[in-house]
Amino acid sequence: MTPKKTPTTRAKHPWTSFRDNGDHSALADLLVQALGAAADSGQVTRLRQIIERKNEAQYGGTFWSRQTAETYLEQVRRFTAWAIRVLGERGYGTERAADVE
Repeated sequence: MTPKKTPTTRAKHPWTSFRDNGDHSALADLLVQALGAAADSGQVTRLRQIIERKNEAQYGGTFWSRQTAETYLEQVRRFTAWAIRVLGERGYGTERAADVE
Protein backbone atom coordinates (compact mmCIF):
# COMPACT_ATOMS: atom_id res chain seq x y z
CA MET A 1 0.00 0.00 0.00
CA THR A 2 1.35 3.44 -0.97
CA PRO A 3 1.53 5.94 1.89
CA LYS A 4 -0.76 8.95 1.64
CA LYS A 5 0.94 12.15 0.63
CA THR A 6 0.30 15.08 2.88
CA PRO A 7 0.17 18.56 1.38
CA THR A 8 3.19 20.69 2.10
CA THR A 9 2.61 23.92 3.92
CA ARG A 10 3.83 26.97 2.11
CA ALA A 11 4.99 30.10 3.85
CA LYS A 12 2.39 32.84 3.73
CA HIS A 13 3.62 35.74 1.62
CA PRO A 14 1.87 39.08 1.14
CA TRP A 15 1.42 38.43 -2.57
CA THR A 16 -0.23 35.02 -2.27
CA SER A 17 -3.68 36.58 -2.29
CA PHE A 18 -2.91 38.85 -5.26
CA ARG A 19 -5.24 38.43 -8.22
CA ASP A 20 -4.44 39.86 -11.62
CA ASN A 21 -7.31 42.14 -12.50
CA GLY A 22 -5.62 43.52 -15.60
CA ASP A 23 -4.43 46.68 -13.83
CA HIS A 24 -0.69 46.29 -14.19
CA SER A 25 -0.06 49.56 -12.37
CA ALA A 26 -0.95 47.68 -9.17
CA LEU A 27 2.29 45.69 -9.57
CA ALA A 28 4.36 48.53 -8.13
CA ASP A 29 2.14 48.59 -5.03
CA LEU A 30 2.45 44.82 -4.78
CA LEU A 31 6.24 45.13 -4.96
CA VAL A 32 6.21 47.58 -2.06
CA GLN A 33 3.87 45.32 -0.12
CA ALA A 34 6.08 42.28 -0.71
CA LEU A 35 9.41 43.95 0.08
CA GLY A 36 8.29 46.39 2.75
CA ALA A 37 11.09 48.67 3.91
CA ALA A 38 13.51 46.85 1.59
CA ALA A 39 11.69 48.16 -1.49
CA ASP A 40 13.99 50.48 -3.44
CA SER A 41 11.95 53.61 -4.18
CA GLY A 42 13.95 54.27 -7.36
CA GLN A 43 13.14 50.81 -8.68
CA VAL A 44 9.48 51.15 -7.73
CA THR A 45 9.38 54.41 -9.68
CA ARG A 46 11.14 52.71 -12.59
CA LEU A 47 8.55 49.92 -12.59
CA ARG A 48 5.72 52.47 -12.62
CA GLN A 49 7.34 54.21 -15.60
CA ILE A 50 7.84 50.91 -17.44
CA ILE A 51 4.16 50.07 -16.99
CA GLU A 52 3.12 53.54 -18.16
CA ARG A 53 5.24 53.15 -21.31
CA LYS A 54 3.82 49.67 -21.88
CA ASN A 55 0.31 51.07 -21.66
CA GLU A 56 1.18 53.91 -24.06
CA ALA A 57 2.48 51.41 -26.59
CA GLN A 58 -0.34 48.92 -26.14
CA TYR A 59 -3.35 51.21 -25.86
CA GLY A 60 -2.31 54.69 -26.94
CA GLY A 61 -1.26 54.07 -30.50
CA THR A 62 2.02 55.84 -29.76
CA PHE A 63 4.89 55.26 -32.17
CA TRP A 64 8.41 55.61 -30.83
CA SER A 65 11.68 56.14 -32.55
CA ARG A 66 14.16 53.31 -32.33
CA GLN A 67 16.28 55.37 -29.94
CA THR A 68 13.32 55.97 -27.62
CA ALA A 69 12.38 52.28 -27.68
CA GLU A 70 15.97 51.29 -26.88
CA THR A 71 16.01 53.75 -23.97
CA TYR A 72 12.83 52.19 -22.56
CA LEU A 73 14.20 48.70 -23.11
CA GLU A 74 17.31 49.62 -21.13
CA GLN A 75 15.07 50.65 -18.22
CA VAL A 76 13.38 47.25 -18.38
CA ARG A 77 16.77 45.52 -18.34
CA ARG A 78 17.91 47.54 -15.32
CA PHE A 79 14.74 46.77 -13.41
CA THR A 80 14.99 43.08 -14.30
CA ALA A 81 18.63 42.88 -13.16
CA TRP A 82 17.69 44.52 -9.85
CA ALA A 83 14.72 42.18 -9.37
CA ILE A 84 16.84 39.10 -10.05
CA ARG A 85 19.44 40.31 -7.54
CA VAL A 86 16.78 40.95 -4.88
CA LEU A 87 15.21 37.54 -5.45
CA GLY A 88 18.62 35.89 -5.20
CA GLU A 89 19.32 37.69 -1.91
CA ARG A 90 16.08 36.27 -0.56
CA GLY A 91 16.92 32.71 -1.60
CA TYR A 92 14.63 32.44 -4.62
CA GLY A 93 15.95 30.67 -7.69
CA THR A 94 17.66 32.89 -10.23
CA GLU A 95 18.43 30.22 -12.82
CA ARG A 96 17.09 32.49 -15.60
CA ALA A 97 19.37 35.38 -14.68
CA ALA A 98 21.63 34.69 -17.65
CA ASP A 99 18.67 35.27 -19.98
CA VAL A 100 18.52 38.99 -19.19
CA GLU A 101 22.15 39.92 -18.77
